[in-house]
Amino acid sequence: MAARLTDEQKKKLVADYVELGSYNAVAKRHGVSPNTVKKVIQENAEFAQKCTQKKEQNTVDILAYMGSKSDLVCEIIGKGLDVLASDKKLAEASPSQITTALGTLIDKWTALNLASKDQEKAASKLFDALEKEE
Repeated sequence: MAARLTDEQKKKLVADYVELGSYNAVAKRHGVSPNTVKKVIQENAEFAQKCTQKKEQNTVDILAYMGSKSDLVCEIIGKGLDVLASDKKLAEASPSQITTALGTLIDKWTALNLASKDQEKAASKLFDALEKEE
């Protein structure tokens, strides 16, 4: 006979479901069946909804905080780029440090550009849909 889940275990299942969005992923993480996860989520739909709302609010709060610090972040990034562009610093850096810095810059820049293109596509689709409604 399978062991009963405690209230704490059920809350963890719900929280992980809100995070992962998949019965299977949660089941694997906790060593239970996907049907168990589904049953717990359905029995705790109100709690799951509150978790989802809290997650969304946290995202909004973090984005607002990040937005309030954008000038500082841009200043720090600018200083970092200035250091990376310094001939003296470049001459003092090891090949490993240079390639790590370049790799990080390229990865972040690529991710930023891809995200920007995805946002442009989503905005374009939204505008197209709005125009059709008019």
